[in-house]
Amino acid sequence: MRFLPTFGASLKAIVVVVAPFARRERLHCLAFLCLCSTGFLCAQGTFIANVSSREVVVGDLFEVSYTLFNADGADFKAPTFPNCRVVSGPNEYKGSKVVQGRISRYLMVSYRLLPLKVGTIRIEPASITVYRETLKTQPIVIKVSPESTKPQVAPANGDKDVFIVAEPAVREAYVGQQVALNFKVYTSVDLTSITPISEPKFTGFFREDIANINDDTRRVPIGGRNYICKTIKRMALFPQQEGTFNIEELALQVGVRSPQTGMLVPRTIRSAPVNIKVLPLPDGAPTSFSGAVGIFEMEATLSASSVSTDDAVTLTIALHGDGDIHRVQPPAITWPPALEVYDPKIADDNTLESQGMLQGRKSIEYTILPKQVGTCTLTPEFSYFDPFQRKYIRLLPKVPNLEVTQGTKKSQAEAAKTNQQGLFLPNKTSINFAGNRRPFVESNWFWVLIGIPLLGLGVALGHRRLQLFRSRLDATLVRRKRAGGIAQKKLDTVKIQLTSADVRTFCQAISNALYGYVADKLNMPPSAFTKDNIRERLTTHGASDTAAEGVLRLLSDCELAIFAGQGNALNQQAMYERTENIIDTLERELI
Repeated sequence: MRFLPTFGASLKAIVVVVAPFARRERLHCLAFLCLCSTGFLCAQGTFIANVSSREVVVGDLFEVSYTLFNADGADFKAPTFPNCRVVSGPNEYKGSKVVQGRISRYLMVSYRLLPLKVGTIRIEPASITVYRETLKTQPIVIKVSPESTKPQVAPANGDKDVFIVAEPAVREAYVGQQVALNFKVYTSVDLTSITPISEPKFTGFFREDIANINDDTRRVPIGGRNYICKTIKRMALFPQQEGTFNIEELALQVGVRSPQTGMLVPRTIRSAPVNIKVLPLPDGAPTSFSGAVGIFEMEATLSASSVSTDDAVTLTIALHGDGDIHRVQPPAITWPPALEVYDPKIADDNTLESQGMLQGRKSIEYTILPKQVGTCTLTPEFSYFDPFQRKYIRLLPKVPNLEVTQGTKKSQAEAAKTNQQGLFLPNKTSINFAGNRRPFVESNWFWVLIGIPLLGLGVALGHRRLQLFRSRLDATLVRRKRAGGIAQKKLDTVKIQLTSADVRTFCQAISNALYGYVADKLNMPPSAFTKDNIRERLTTHGASDTAAEGVLRLLSDCELAIFAGQGNALNQQAMYERTENIIDTLERELI
């Protein structure tokens, strides 16, 4: 939220003037509190819309919510809900969460809706006013299917008293799209315990559990009987490759109390397998697309819009959406040549549960050093694929122009002029240490010997500066040069957890390090990570067939351990050494 910049600057100025003249301690405290209040008022706020399901059936309820984070809003205006009946709402909730030591407060308004007509429902954006600025959400598109396509809820093991059902939010998804999967227990008897026996394997998916399931209990009629439905397990699945994948059964042992004897009777229930079809992403992706799939929003802010060549400025990019936020790459930015930019820093990378799905937020900070006077225009661009509209979306947030003025430091031209005048040379001394003999420090040979290393140092510094200048102009070259070092840092972190981490976590870290190295060294986006592409790019850039095969075999071992649960027999120390050897080999062979 960008509001009251003048008020904030004025209040800080008052604090600077008043604090030095404060004669009492309480006046210092007042100045400090005013400064803290200014920082709080200028905090960023976010207004987003969520829906419990993007595909529903006529007659099934779904929920739409609008949430405002870290700001005070007024004049909330909900959109109309075409072809829907409002069953409940507006329902208002307030609260706060602590994420990594930071307090995040929120205000949420939700509606429970009943779709009345088959087709596509488009819910227009909602709006709210925050300090004279109007914020709007993204529109929501929902597919409504006829009731005949509704999956029948039925026991997989023939037990009509208690059974478990696996319910995915969608049965057809794109690579990278979030698929919310719920395991629900339906019971018409008194359950006293639920104990897992076996879990399904999620081959082809990256899985992340969702912890908040305490409030999902309701009564439902099925086949003339009333059941209590309780969600016992909820997770978000992200498909990693195209094809049709089978989610195997989940087996539970439940304790049922007999109404005749009052004794506990153990029963085993199993969910029926579920097939999910994963589609490839369509062609026509923009150049700024790096593999993000879902619905995202983007904000870009500058810490200051007017600076001098003495100052540094920070550009903050905030991304939030329902895709796999941990794998989202920084947006594409074309930097003006008058700016020197450091590598981006990830300031925030968190996920939270909302309406049965994971919502992620990533904050990326760039430190910028202006080098020349003038006006600089920053144009960050982020693209993602919307699986419900089935098209690529480009986000181009507005960033104020950066006005750069001359600072107090000398310009490069002035420094060069000073060097030409010889002012860097030390003054000659007239002290004579050898009587009437001319001292060596006053001889020509002394200055020749002093000048040679200085000249060499100047040449080396100039060459180094030229290399840095060229590398900044070529971001791809920088990534390639640093790929080995970054991968080694990731492996050093893995080595610390070599004995404490479980096999899946260890293999996931190895896979991330190797994928990151390949992406940086070969300039490959995550969307192009297929075995054929990796093999072709490695051999094209000079890697031997043995090294390329070693990379693919190591990635396959990691995938089997992560997704297929076949990592119990792996030797973590041996896999760590294999990874180091492969990266060392590629560093020597790749052009």
